[in-house]
Amino acid sequence: SYNVTDANIVVAFVKAAGFEILGVTPASIQTSSEFILQEVSKVESSSELDDGGEVDVNSPVLISKEASTKGKAVTESVNVLLTERAVSAEVTKIFYDHCKGAHGTLSKSLVTTDSKLKKMEKRCEQDRLLAGSLTEAREKGLQDARKLRESLWKSVEAMSDILDLPMPQLEEDDKEEAAEGGPGVEVWTKSAGDEDGADFGPFDDEETRIFYCDIPDFLTTVPPALLGLTEDEIEKR
Repeated sequence: SYNVTDANIVVAFVKAAGFEILGVTPASIQTSSEFILQEVSKVESSSELDDGGEVDVNSPVLISKEASTKGKAVTESVNVLLTERAVSAEVTKIFYDHCKGAHGTLSKSLVTTDSKLKKMEKRCEQDRLLAGSLTEAREKGLQDARKLRESLWKSVEAMSDILDLPMPQLEEDDKEEAAEGGPGVEVWTKSAGDEDGADFGPFDDEETRIFYCDIPDFLTTVPPALLGLTEDEIEKR
């Protein structure tokens, strides 16, 4: 694993090195070249069908013949340019391996930061509902975490494009938890066979049932010191 102390410097180096040193065609250039070649192919196919052939309506031609000719020439020139190297193959491999390792470290950091941020946002949302607002320190901490996550995302996105590496998969929000009303303790729930949703058990209506049965998470209402927990232990739960 790599210890990346300054992501901005690493990203700046990767951008400056480019394919001449790293020996890799950026993913965005590959995508653009493939799109141009597909359009050129459609233009050439449509030209062959001018004599009465049937045109595929599901694949319309988006560029003119003139643009197709220019696009094909530019693509061929770019492909030749991308083969040029400023250093030997051995040096290219060394640089690429180091940059790939840094990309892996930043990707793991992005996944971890994103997961912690989502937990922090849920905790802060609960605190807002219970207390009405957040302390200035909590607000600042939340904003700093969002800025860090955004900065890491941009860094990893740029390196993924230049090094032609996949973006890390981030955890999706827990939809089931959101549908059930959060992480509070549910004392009673409606029967699974109740399709019309009119069975409120021993209560007259849904609001009365929620008042008596939806118990807030104690971690959001009781000071950590009284529970014998530290702030770090609270965040992990």
